[in-house]
Amino acid sequence: MKTIFLTAGLVFTCISITFAQSTPTQSSTPRIDKRQDNQQERIEDGRESGALSNKEALKLEAKQAEIQAQKLSSKDGGKTTLSEKAKLSHKQNTAGAGIAIKKNNAKRR
Repeated sequence: MKTIFLTAGLVFTCISITFAQSTPTQSSTPRIDKRQDNQQERIEDGRESGALSNKEALKLEAKQAEIQAQKLSSKDGGKTTLSEKAKLSHKQNTAGAGIAIKKNNAKRR
């Protein structure tokens, strides 16, 4: 149980640091940034309401961290190409659907 909370804290810290480093005014992907913020809020809301277990939330947060890492690595000279934006958007669509499925899977927690 301690491991889950430590891992959750580590993932949340990494995501928070990553989001703090990218400011919306300097970003070439403001829509992607906003979607990631919204999805992170959905995960936190699900955890707080009990719709997501800690294990489910960890998996979803890990997916968000993966998307963030891909976004940062895809920027070449501060710009993200249209094809990279499309790939990131597709990953976010998949992650968003995963959040909805996990929050509404009717498991007892």
